[in-house]
Amino acid sequence: MSEEDRFDTAVHQLRALPVTQLYLVYDLLDKLAANPDEWADWTQQFLHMQNPWSVKNWSTWKTVTVGTMPESIEDRLKNIAEVGIRLDHWGGNILKRIAPAAPEEIELVLVTNAELGLPCGWKVSETFANAKAGRLLPVPAEVGYQLRLDYPDQPLGERILVGMDPVASSYDSSLVFSVARNEFGVWLGAVYGRPGGFFNCDCKWVFARMSSGNS
Repeated sequence: MSEEDRFDTAVHQLRALPVTQLYLVYDLLDKLAANPDEWADWTQQFLHMQNPWSVKNWSTWKTVTVGTMPESIEDRLKNIAEVGIRLDHWGGNILKRIAPAAPEEIELVLVTNAELGLPCGWKVSETFANAKAGRLLPVPAEVGYQLRLDYPDQPLGERILVGMDPVASSYDSSLVFSVARNEFGVWLGAVYGRPGGFFNCDCKWVFARMSSGNS
């Protein structure tokens, strides 16, 4: 079959597809255009019945204990102020709105969007979907508070987003905690965590390792 015949056949097949399936084709074409080498390789593997995103054996980055955050908002604020943690407006907004989690130790995995199979970055919904496919779980919101207390030696310039269920702020925005350090100090902040929000490929997230009891 000539290249022209192949093209004509492809156009004919595309025209016959339902709209819902066309969206999948458009999505794949966008990814191939943005990152042709990796997505061509992954697509070839998939077409040969191989899983290009096989589950990784994630290493535990840190272990945090939740369930110890004070019920009192004043005590929470006092605890972070005493060790020099800076709190931005949005971080403070949701810190006042969350409840302590059930007591447990959580093994955290630190991953980038690229490591989750999103080399060009993608929407928050895709980050969480790929994390779940890789056997990583969302963490309780309290992890943001505890991680900030437990990570005083965070490298300058690093920002980590917490893979948690977004919390509605007082302005009706969906927010997730961020743990960051810049030239002004260490911060507990928050960013928009709505499903359609976009973060780039090197954006760092923390999720929980899935234990055998969760599988």
